[in-house]
Amino acid sequence: MQSRRFVLVGTRVVGGEVTALLGAAVGAGLDVRAGAQQPPQGSADWHRFADPRAGSGLGGLLGSWAGRALRGAAAQFADHLGGDRWLLQQVIGRGASGAAADEDEVLVVAVDDIAAQAVARWRASDPGSAAAAVRVLTWDQGAEALAEEIAAARRAEGDAAGQSAPRSTEGASGSVGEDRPLGARHALTVVPAPGTTVRTEVRAALDLARTVLTVPDDDARWLQEPVDAVILDGLGPAVLDLTALPAATPVLHLVRPTDRRSPWRHLLEPALVDVVLQPDQLDQALAAAVGEPAARLIRLAADEGDEAALARARELFEQVSKECSAEHSEPDATQHSVSAPAPAHEAALLREISFLARVTGSLTLEGDVLAQQTDQRRALGLPASERIHTALRRVTTLLTETEPGWLPTVTRSVAPTLASEGQYGQPRPTDGQPVDPIPGKVLHILKVVLPQRQAGYSVRGHQSLRALVEAGVDVVAVAAPTSPSGPAHPPGAAHPPAPQIEEVVLDGVRYLIPTLPEPTAGQPAEEEASEHAEEGTAYLEAQASVLLEVIRQERPALLHVHSGGRGYDLGVVGAAVARAAGLPWIYEMRGFFESLWTRQLERAERGELFTRRMAKEAELAGLADGVVTLAETMRADLLRRVEDSADLDIRVVPNAVDPEALAPSPRDDALASRWGTQGHFTFGYVSNLDHAREQIEDLLRAVVILKDLGINARVLIVGDGARRARLEETARTYGAEGLSIFTGAVPHAGVAAAYGLLDVLVVPRSDERAARLVTPLKPYEAMAMGVPVVVSAQPALLEIIGDGERGWSYPAGDAPALARLLLELARDPARRSAIAARAREWVTIERTWAANATRYQELYATVVDSTTR
Repeated sequence: MQSRRFVLVGTRVVGGEVTALLGAAVGAGLDVRAGAQQPPQGSADWHRFADPRAGSGLGGLLGSWAGRALRGAAAQFADHLGGDRWLLQQVIGRGASGAAADEDEVLVVAVDDIAAQAVARWRASDPGSAAAAVRVLTWDQGAEALAEEIAAARRAEGDAAGQSAPRSTEGASGSVGEDRPLGARHALTVVPAPGTTVRTEVRAALDLARTVLTVPDDDARWLQEPVDAVILDGLGPAVLDLTALPAATPVLHLVRPTDRRSPWRHLLEPALVDVVLQPDQLDQALAAAVGEPAARLIRLAADEGDEAALARARELFEQVSKECSAEHSEPDATQHSVSAPAPAHEAALLREISFLARVTGSLTLEGDVLAQQTDQRRALGLPASERIHTALRRVTTLLTETEPGWLPTVTRSVAPTLASEGQYGQPRPTDGQPVDPIPGKVLHILKVVLPQRQAGYSVRGHQSLRALVEAGVDVVAVAAPTSPSGPAHPPGAAHPPAPQIEEVVLDGVRYLIPTLPEPTAGQPAEEEASEHAEEGTAYLEAQASVLLEVIRQERPALLHVHSGGRGYDLGVVGAAVARAAGLPWIYEMRGFFESLWTRQLERAERGELFTRRMAKEAELAGLADGVVTLAETMRADLLRRVEDSADLDIRVVPNAVDPEALAPSPRDDALASRWGTQGHFTFGYVSNLDHAREQIEDLLRAVVILKDLGINARVLIVGDGARRARLEETARTYGAEGLSIFTGAVPHAGVAAAYGLLDVLVVPRSDERAARLVTPLKPYEAMAMGVPVVVSAQPALLEIIGDGERGWSYPAGDAPALARLLLELARDPARRSAIAARAREWVTIERTWAANATRYQELYATVVDSTTR
């Protein structure tokens, strides 16, 4: 039987189609030899042709270059072939069958055009030799012949084994959410035919907001990352790797007209391809990749919005749940086998439903999807997924915390201790025994206090407490207990380690800062705590237990609980410890955090999570013996949503100033020179840069507009935070880099000097719930210092400036309107001074911390009197 030997000859060969086909040929047992002037990098099996006449060193290089230039690359390469003798040995040597050379068929395959010309010259150089009779193929011809031989060898091997090449069973669990995060975008790998790029119409069909396309390089190891579908945009070496894909991964072949001539068509196993789409069917590619239900859900959300998509998602999830229940049910008690994993497209559908549920705050639906995934993995005998477990725990926590009537359980704890000498660590009263209060003593519970962090929240707390101390009220403040590493102690521990209490006295205010113990060795942490993450009910219960011990040691007559990081979180803790201690309590709602569960403004004020958080805050207001808000806008909103609000005592205790600490002062010329505002009309913003609702972008755009209008202006951004780097990049994009100054964090003592550099303070809040209802502290500080104030036209901010008597407003997000207003103010300093003077007179009379202390005292007296009758 005649056998074939393939001898590949090339000049410079890089990785890709040639090496892939060569590797497949070797793997199929074909007799293949290869040589090149520059073989593929890292290919030890390739022979390297050398010019026997080329000398070493610079002279040899120059000679080789000159020969190439004068005679041509093909002629020079032909000389290499003749002088090297490697090619002649492959032609006249013995074949893989061991038969005589004349019984073997030797095919020389020229990998490139220069090689083809060189081989022709090499054959013609000795007409009577064996070289002259050898058959030479171009690369297209050789690739076709190689592919046919490889396919025949594979078929023979498959026939002998009685099977065709199967897909890999590894990763089959991907259909139930282990390999890809729930809610992640659909990962699609698109592999174009060699020498081409992904077609425009293919990108149009697949490259959507909910998909991420990966186009691997020729040498990319594209099988290493989890992928939801593989799309062959034409045929190429990728067909060799399909057997390595998990069985659950769909494979699509998007046919190109050139596929009918591609050698790779011989190596494409039809059984490994799930869907074949012709050129006129490319609009169906998304449905084929992720499944028709998931594709329709993606389009429905984009075309008709969340509500329509959610309704359809719930219907689809019910169908999936029923099918899975039937598929994984056991026929009888003795039968423990389960059916095969769900189809691959089920994973994509569940991922899409999970995403939609999460971004819309649909907690119940998200929890059902996660529970379905957990049950399905258990039915299939697969290990538990930590990713699914963590997500389900988060959802369960949110559902529990916002359940009507839920409060954290206050468990027995040990007495907290002071690092220094103090009253803590003494024997405590018996559990369940009400606190014996000290008349008139008030304990404030805050999420963060000034010794921990300087922010608007902690500054208001400190100024309020200091004013109460100066008014003779017996007050003490305690920060919400935190842990150095985040987690609370594991629930159920009978005697957890005692929390540590740091005591700090600042301006006569006594602060207690508890630190929860770290988890005991070998005991897993239940949740991680952070300002924005859902820490878990165990964390709130740990906080409540520690705060109850503080209450028993301090013996207050009244609790004053301030909003927490999520609003209601510190409220439920305060309500629980007030009930356990038998004390009245006041809830100070510092802000409405219900809409801050997402950064997507179009979704922030609707959805199940928003509604549940709204209801929980309203419930807490109804439970408290007194309620404090910061503005009339907040009070009106709360009255609208609290049942039986006629009996609800809501007091407005606004943000305020200390007129003695904040007064007009001369401009600090040295600071102005250092920051680059000297001689410029300067407007700006003073606060942290953490929240997107503060639309600093308005100021950056406005300063560029002012420059175009001929105003020599600068915008001064005083503060630091998570958005600073992004805002600085935005300034560069707008062309405001040289017109904007970002100072970074400024110590509290230096804020007054920063205000003194401003000709106008701008409060540019966006149109979202918290901005509409909650009044910030900074405008009052600016007014006290005689700095004119401009605000975006939000109800809470308009309440500060009155009916234009104490400042100006512009439509939120309208930077050109802001620039026009600033242009007027820049040209009319007398008007700025008059309004600023009027604003200072109002704020120093109507909005002082001392006046707030009086408001608090009146509320304290009312609450204590009503609860002790």
